[in-house]
Order: sequence, then structure tokens, then C-alpha cells
Amino acid sequence: CESESEYKYDSKLFKLMFPEFKVVSSGGCDQVITSTKAYKSTGLPHKVYGIVDCDYKMDEYLKSLAQNSIYYVPYFEIENLLLTDDILQLMIKKYSFEADKESVIEGVKKKITELFVSQKDEWIAKHVAFDLRDKFDYRGKIKSLKNLDELKKLYVAERKSEEDIDSIATKYEKLHEELKQENEYHSILRHLDCKGFLAQYRHLFKLGSDVQYEQQVFSLLNSPEGDTILQKIRTQYLSAIVP
Repeated sequence: CESESEYKYDSKLFKLMFPEFKVVSSGGCDQVITSTKAYKSTGLPHKVYGIVDCDYKMDEYLKSLAQNSIYYVPYFEIENLLLTDDILQLMIKKYSFEADKESVIEGVKKKITELFVSQKDEWIAKHVAFDLRDKFDYRGKIKSLKNLDELKKLYVAERKSEEDIDSIATKYEKLHEELKQENEYHSILRHLDCKGFLAQYRHLFKLGSDVQYEQQVFSLLNSPEGDTILQKIRTQYLSAIVP
């Protein structure tokens, strides 16, 4: 899985979700793909699977990975998965000190939608950069992109052209507008790029002073209620992964 160590969200989550497997932290998406393919090529009798995040990859590409036993959950990154409605509802109802639990939940969802809308220019630029990854060495640069103008300056410096940028951007401008108009919470979580949301917006959850969402959520998932949610996610998105 995509994780720098066994203590990161991805590794911790999948150890709970797949107790019958050895979960291996393999770094980023490219490392997961490479490691899974390499293991399969050895001819060893053990089954091996990879799990990647969605981030700026589109569904067609993600689905194509299944031919190499690599699968995904439909959220931008694992932190977003920890904010899905089932988990968020359970966390707030158990640990929020506010009497009106529903208003806390709606406040979190509202902030997530607002962030997605406000990140439009940056989101489009990064999508275009990812699509151009075979023509443009965006690695190490994509995280700092704020808009298309910044991307064009980098691209022209390497490629001497703005070829493709505007036409690709149009597709993502349309997608962003569709997602904004649809305003469906889980679709926003699929596309929201906001690493560190749990810590940065901790105040929104209205948890007790000794409760941090990003820590307590794994205690919750390690309970019978949490296991039910994990099995639901596994069945819905990762049913091809079997011993």
C-alpha cells in the first residue's frame, strides 16, 4: 500500500481491514505498482495485491491497474476515506461534546466543500500536470502549483510550447463545475486535495480536549462497530482482494 511506514494511515487502516494479509508499506503509487508487478513476476505461490490512492488519477487509469492486481478506494487519499459519512457520523456521535451532533457533522462537510470550491485553479493545474506526465517532468513541482499560468511557465521552459495545456484544462474546468453543482459529499472527498485536514481543522469536530480525530478514529475502527464499516468498504471497493 501507499505508505512510508507501518505507522501511517494507509498501513494502519489496511492492517485492520485485511487481518489475514501481511500489509507492506511501499512508498508512493509508482512504488506500489512496481513492487506488485515485480513480486508477481517471481512466480512465487503467494498472492500479492496493491492498493493505491486516487489523487489526480482518473477512473479509466485506475481501473486499468486491476490487470496487475492493483486496486483503489475512490477517495483522493486515505485521510479522505477517514472522513466518509459512516466513519464521521460514528466519530462525532461518540466523541463530540456538542449536544447538536448533526450541526457538527454538517459543519465539517461544509468546510470540505468550501475547500474544494476554493482550490479550483490549483486543482485544475495539477490535473493537467498529471495528464502531461509523459511529456513533462512535473515530479517535485506539482505540489507547489497554484494555477495554470505557473504550469505554463514550467512547461514552456522544458517543452518550448504551451501545446495541450488549455485543451486539457477545459476538461477539468467542466468536471470541477459539475462536482460543485452536484455537491455530493463523497464525490467531493474523491477529489479534494487537502492533506492534513484532520489536524488543521481539528476544532470543527468539537471533540473533547483529550481526543484527536486522527488518533481516536483507529481505536474506533478497531471496535466491532468500526469493523462493520471496514468490511463494508472492503466488500464495496476491494472485493477482488481475497486470500
